[in-house]
Amino acid sequence: MLLIRLGCLLGFVLFISPPVASASLLPCEERFERVKETVVSSRARARVGQWILEDRSKAVSHGHASSVRTVKGAVTPGDRNGKALKTKYAVQLLHGLYNSPKWMDDLASYFHTNGMNVVNTRLPGHYERQIDALDRVNRSEWVTATESGFQIAKDLGERVVLVGHSTGGLLASMMAVRHTEQVAAIILFAPAYRVSTMSWIKAAISSRANIGYIEEGSGRYISGDAGQEVVLLGKDFWAELEKQNPSQPIDVLRDRLRGTPILMIETALDKTVDAAFNRVLMRVLSEGESSVARMQMKLPQSDQTPHNAITLQDNGSGAARSYEKVQATLDLFLERAGLRSP
Repeated sequence: MLLIRLGCLLGFVLFISPPVASASLLPCEERFERVKETVVSSRARARVGQWILEDRSKAVSHGHASSVRTVKGAVTPGDRNGKALKTKYAVQLLHGLYNSPKWMDDLASYFHTNGMNVVNTRLPGHYERQIDALDRVNRSEWVTATESGFQIAKDLGERVVLVGHSTGGLLASMMAVRHTEQVAAIILFAPAYRVSTMSWIKAAISSRANIGYIEEGSGRYISGDAGQEVVLLGKDFWAELEKQNPSQPIDVLRDRLRGTPILMIETALDKTVDAAFNRVLMRVLSEGESSVARMQMKLPQSDQTPHNAITLQDNGSGAARSYEKVQATLDLFLERAGLRSP
């Protein structure tokens, strides 16, 4: 900092001495502001562009593919000269089963407006050119794709805010456990730590019967095999924690996430995940964390918000009564967690 100030002083002396003044010299304050900016390296920009292009080649349309939003400058495929700046926090969005990044667009806009670079990650199998790709996807592919998106988010921010819905919430938690020091906060929408008993039975039967079909209206491909992969992904997550403490894996999760702000939003109409288990889990995670933002919100049945329609917009999906409540909760959480941009 002292060297920067001395450099500015020297620049001022040169500027007022006509015989040696340089037309390329900038005013000190502008120079000082440039030094404070952290510019995304050309190598990182190339990685982002390649990541976007690769996913677009697999997805049925760009709207369903992985995408990136930057606050200043642009990071687009083939962009070699654009100047993109790192933000203090970058956000990784992770959608739920049978959805795609398109379902997270309103959340992407929200965090982008709050001064954060946003990485919206598509999980393999979803909305691919081969519509039945979900029948053949393995949960390890979801983990690998999540890791890739997390690395992109690290390129674009000093620390990462993980935001996941359902299966994406489970994957967000896995990333938080593995990369605790680089995670600034976790925001979970009905995370699938455990699916409900009925959902587990349906997934098992559908997987054995090899049932797959396109849902009328939404165009989503519903796969029994993919549903079974979510069940097994949850078991993988807890098995990973049990390696450290076989009898108390939840305590391991609490210790790993100690000091990490967490928000969990549930909906009363959700019959897919084990909401009772999630409530118990949040109580355990909140023990002894009075100085850290730990918040839980449950949308009542009167809000008519189904499991796959937690949103920030009145988009006719059934969440018209809840989107303002969700946004107000997010605003409060960002404030309490110290994630607001200065």
